[in-house]
Amino acid sequence: MSFNPLVIDDLGAKLYSTLPPVIAELIANGYDACASRVNLDFIEGDKKKIIVYDDGLGMSYEEINDKYLRIGRKKRINDEQSKCGRLSIGKKGIGKLAFFGIAGCAEIETVHEGKGVRFEMDWDKIEGSSGDYEPAFAILENPSISKGTKITLTKIFKKSDFDIDSMAVPNF
Repeated sequence: MSFNPLVIDDLGAKLYSTLPPVIAELIANGYDACASRVNLDFIEGDKKKIIVYDDGLGMSYEEINDKYLRIGRKKRINDEQSKCGRLSIGKKGIGKLAFFGIAGCAEIETVHEGKGVRFEMDWDKIEGSSGDYEPAFAILENPSISKGTKITLTKIFKKSDFDIDSMAVPNF
């Protein structure tokens, strides 16, 4: 991934500074991945986490590099449909940066056609890079999920407890 780190700050942290729109973006990514279900877990305490799991198609290593990590890839050119025939909700290819508004790190684990891949997007490492960021990938022999994608957000900026009741989470 090649970029100026300020672009990620402008498109992630500054556009998405509250929890509901970040969660909505992550759910929309699951929808675009043909998920029939998206689960959310909010872990409180000293090591606060948000875990978003969808049962969609997951991503291959090639799709991660060619699509997911490409900032600004327009999915709606020619009304591109997902593999399950849905029109994409995503428009500008920046929703994947949304979590940087509430968290400093995301571990992404994804399983596509039985093959698992894990990588991390860490704001401190991205910001400290020279404009080229290559996350370390791990090919998983025994992924923790059987299909889809699991995103674990850590280094959560919010100090208080999560107010889950105040979020209007979309259904699909």
